[in-house]
Amino acid sequence: MPSRQRSLCGIAASLILASLCTACTEPASEAEQIPTLQTLALAAEIAQEGAVRIPPETLAFDWMQTVWAYGIFRLHQASQAEQWKQYNRDWLNHSLDDFTGDDPHRFHSSDSMSPALIAASLMATDPTQDFSPIT
Repeated sequence: MPSRQRSLCGIAASLILASLCTACTEPASEAEQIPTLQTLALAAEIAQEGAVRIPPETLAFDWMQTVWAYGIFRLHQASQAEQWKQYNRDWLNHSLDDFTGDDPHRFHSSDSMSPALIAASLMATDPTQDFSPIT
């Protein structure tokens, strides 16, 4: 596996793991309090490093890259930092023209169609976005 792919895998795994380290519910009483990890800052730091190493216009359209993009999507949901939503928009917009015209790209496997998850998620959260050729 090329070093760039290993780097992307490591960053994506770190981002996803960091996003999973938060408590889902409030404890019923003070005696039942479970320590929680404040991972949003860590996730943002990891994502920032990944975004510098892998600009959205260089990110391929495949499963591994979608795992990374989903981590970015979840980071935007948690932080509401516009830069993460914009990163995914830039990624999709860079390839949008490839899916239109006389000879549009077609998805040929479940792995290759995974970017449609990010496209549909962005369209669901922002109806002004149109990534329908990708979905």
